Amino acid sequence: MSNPKFNDPSGFVDPEDPEIVREAKKLIVEPVYYDFTERDVMLYALGVGATELKHIYESHEDFSVLPTFVAVPPFNCDSCTPLDWIPNYNPASLLLRCV
Repeated sequence: MSNPKFNDPSGFVDPEDPEIVREAKKLIVEPVYYDFTERDVMLYALGVGATELKHIYESHEDFSVLPTFVAVPPFNCDSCTPLDWIPNYNPASLLLRCV
């Protein structure tokens, strides 16, 4: 079920926000989809040093994605959202929480 608040530019208004933040909250950004294949998953696993076959061999009976793979899509999608309003923003310093 989608949250109607996300489609309403005034849904996140906070009177204590600075003007630049209030303007940023009014932006409605189109969703960006991220498609990946077994090849992408295996290359990622190899790139981070995974050695278990279930992460690097697509024909393994328990083939699965490393949980840290969720850190990859945001770097594909961050260009669609303007973040220049955040002071001293540096995406390299982000710590992603994988849930």
